[in-house]
Amino acid sequence: MEGVMFTVGLSLVACFGWGIADFIGGFKSRQLSVISVLILSNIFAVSTLIILVLAKGVLVRISTDLMWPVLGGVMGLVAMLLLYKALSTGKMSVVAPISASGVILPVFWGLLSGEVPGDVQMIGALCAVAGSILVGMVASESDKKSGQKSGVGLAILAAIAIGFYFIVMDKSSQVDPGWAALILRLTYAVLLMPVFFIKKPDLTVKRIHIPALICMGSFDALAGYAFVLATSVGLLSIVAVIGSLYPVVTIVLSVVFLKEKPTVVQLAGIILAISGICLISVQ
Repeated sequence: MEGVMFTVGLSLVACFGWGIADFIGGFKSRQLSVISVLILSNIFAVSTLIILVLAKGVLVRISTDLMWPVLGGVMGLVAMLLLYKALSTGKMSVVAPISASGVILPVFWGLLSGEVPGDVQMIGALCAVAGSILVGMVASESDKKSGQKSGVGLAILAAIAIGFYFIVMDKSSQVDPGWAALILRLTYAVLLMPVFFIKKPDLTVKRIHIPALICMGSFDALAGYAFVLATSVGLLSIVAVIGSLYPVVTIVLSVVFLKEKPTVVQLAGIILAISGICLISVQ
């Protein structure tokens, strides 16, 4: 029971970390360029993980296993570019949950790899996925009349990238979780360099934006660390489902701070997703 709760706890840390980071990233991408948000937040993410790795005092072993967090960095960056672009143009309460539907990929991967969740856990996983789908249903007619872009197409592409990201990060659990998350973030930085020189974004931002970017980078980095740690002790098919519920967090924040109004169906999805987490927690 303790092992299950530990896995669920870590998965929830990833869920909340990604949900908060995506809310901040989507909101700031409406005020700053997406590239600027990614570059600046990644600086703070790398700093957070360097402190974490130094605090743990674990040395990384050079091996072929390191290719997994590197590949994870590639998939993660593609997913973030697509997701934040969608969040910056579309409605957060629609874009975020659609992007989470990519969880279907790691769930199938885990089952094909021989993972065997308990019957109650499987029911919980199905409830969580169903809840995420309900949350992703298009909002009210008033939202359509507002003329705001939906960002659905980009969200679907982000979902595919996120699904493969989850699978690769599960493989990254063969490396120390702290180092895996740090290598992933360093890969982000390397890949963003040519984009920076081509796009030449203005990285001079007002002080008012800095605290949010620090929080975004730190929460995102710690979420990645928690996810890798969770997959090292638990089943990918369960960890990915809970971790993918981050849109619930994003939606709650968008309702509280941006006054977006979720539909009754979306609220039902949130309740169903939370019920799924409770069932997954049962041994």
